[in-house]
Amino acid sequence: MIVRFEHPTQTVVFLDLLDGLRAAGRTVEVPMEPTGTYGDPLRYQLGCRTIPVFRVNNKHVHDAAEVFDRSSSKHDAKDACLIAWLHVHKRSARWLELPETRRSIRALVAQRELFDTPLRRLLSQIEPLLARHFPELEKFFDLSRRKTPFRLLEAFGSPAAVAQAGAEQVTQFLRKAARKSPDAVMVAALLQAARTTLGVALIADELQLVRMMSTEILRLMSMRDQVDARIEKAGADVPDVQAMRPCLGAVTAAVVYAYLGAPRDYSCADALEKAAGLNLVETSSGTDQGTKHISKRGPGIVRKYLFLAAMRLIQTDPVVKAWYQARTSFKADQKAKALIAVERKLCRALFHITADNPFDASKLFDTRRLALVVPNIQEAA
Repeated sequence: MIVRFEHPTQTVVFLDLLDGLRAAGRTVEVPMEPTGTYGDPLRYQLGCRTIPVFRVNNKHVHDAAEVFDRSSSKHDAKDACLIAWLHVHKRSARWLELPETRRSIRALVAQRELFDTPLRRLLSQIEPLLARHFPELEKFFDLSRRKTPFRLLEAFGSPAAVAQAGAEQVTQFLRKAARKSPDAVMVAALLQAARTTLGVALIADELQLVRMMSTEILRLMSMRDQVDARIEKAGADVPDVQAMRPCLGAVTAAVVYAYLGAPRDYSCADALEKAAGLNLVETSSGTDQGTKHISKRGPGIVRKYLFLAAMRLIQTDPVVKAWYQARTSFKADQKAKALIAVERKLCRALFHITADNPFDASKLFDTRRLALVVPNIQEAA
């Protein structure tokens, strides 16, 4: 019997039908695909009525289309039959609801993206603006991480205003902004750069634009920091998050746990890598040899944060940096490809890190082979 109903207007009627079948002594099980969020209300209502729900892999549904009726066509009615058919043939698994901790971290990560996404866009917009009007500023501050340069721009706006303020006022401002006394030599060099800048002089509206952008960047940074603190607190009592934190950081470790679960629960490092969509795949035919690339089948946000973690690791760990720079892709000026290779290595390491093996770059990367290109690498390890 095939039943069609409109969601949400007829969902209650459908649920009452299932209750009636169960009351009549029939075994009622509901298999579903994990596509989108449209099925979540139905699954929630089924859970409230203690009707078991099973998960059918959407790729299995796609691959079984031609096997089912000798036609590769797909439509809603056929998909429903395919899902039921795969469930009958034991190609489904009980749908386990996410723990509240993972749901909470996912919500917090979504909140973080509300501030991080426009922040990154603003930073990419203000960088060329400063390159035009005050190109020397980036020699004194890290514009991608520090708040101090934007506080300086918010207060003064232009290099001419900084130069006019003088050493004493700028020193007091930087002491208050950075909460520490600035180096006198740095302040003198900053004032000299402001006086002799090669940048184009700002007109009134351009000055206002710089100040407005700086104010918004500071606001977004502050809001993101607040969410980061909440993410760190949410993962403080999760052993797997704490195990990953030394090499990933609190936020990235929480993201991995929220979207992939505990890495040690996977059967092997290969399974974890595949769940993250970082496994290599190749599309080839009898005559064409395709190139290998990552599958990207897992949650994209995990790959995004692992990519950023790999970038930080390259900057802080000499072994990882040496392995990254020894890659053929790095030497061919394909740095993104080399960085993804580091990301894949890092993902696989998480399986061992959460199994009580602290992160050790010398175990993850073969320092003996690296010694051929970086002589002192084993001492650094």
